[in-house]
Amino acid sequence: MLHLAQTHLTYDATAQDVSIFSSQGSVIVALLLMMVIEFQDRGVLFGWPSVNSTDYMGRTLRSSTHRSVTLIRKYHGYIIMWAAVFTFWYHPMENTLGHVMGFVNTWIFMLQGGLVYTDMHLNKYWRFVLETWVAVHGAIVAYQTGGPTGYWPMFTFGFSALVVFTQLFTLPFWKHLPTWTRYVPALVYLTITLHTYSSLPDENGRLWTRLWEPIVIPLNQYFFALAICGLVTLCLNIESKFNASFIHKSLVQVEYVGCIIGFLLLYLTKIVFSWAYQYYDAQLPGNPMVYFVGVFTPSAIVASFFIKRLVESKV
Repeated sequence: MLHLAQTHLTYDATAQDVSIFSSQGSVIVALLLMMVIEFQDRGVLFGWPSVNSTDYMGRTLRSSTHRSVTLIRKYHGYIIMWAAVFTFWYHPMENTLGHVMGFVNTWIFMLQGGLVYTDMHLNKYWRFVLETWVAVHGAIVAYQTGGPTGYWPMFTFGFSALVVFTQLFTLPFWKHLPTWTRYVPALVYLTITLHTYSSLPDENGRLWTRLWEPIVIPLNQYFFALAICGLVTLCLNIESKFNASFIHKSLVQVEYVGCIIGFLLLYLTKIVFSWAYQYYDAQLPGNPMVYFVGVFTPSAIVASFFIKRLVESKV
């Protein structure tokens, strides 16, 4: 209600101060964490690797990411709630379909945070909705802003690829079906995708030249999810060495204050970066989203380690 009143008074919320890519980047980080959280149950592709996987690559992937996935499952809420609140206050409460779908997205994230420690928080069907809502929202916003010749296919088929190759296997009924059935949604998806792109011309009127579009989003999501696991593992190793040091044992209170300051500074860094990119109208090469995810992800992960130290502190 406060945000609705603010929209009618000043309209723009924080959109006038920070880059739109900061809002989108914060949500991407939340979605990346969801992928990591679900890894232990559904794997990466078509339910692989599962707990029963016997192949070398599957066993290696599960064993090498076990510690990082476990930690993210425990402390993910701090990052996801920041992402939801950040993007919530970025957008004015417009009455377009794209805005409505986006606000529903942030609201269900917030609702999930309010359901923590309840059975509903762990419900797989509900978690599936949380993670895949962006496929519909992204497609609608892309069409709304770019029209029929814009990049709506990239968002539609890019996020849908994540659904049929990975996210669909969050749902528990797949474990009771024959393995071959897991490939059916992907085959349907590929058929629809190829049919759609067969009539989608590029700016020069050529067909079949835009088939790279649906690949971009899944590749980035898989890469950054793996990078998160690697970063968390690195931080865990650094923490273990810190725990063994004399300084940690003798300066507990200093560490406690340092964790609070470090936590606040890291989140302040994200805000300043978001503002500076907008204020100075930065024109960096490549996709700006990569820069924001690249800044937000490590700062949020390290901030979570400060939270971890505060929670486990003996002070």
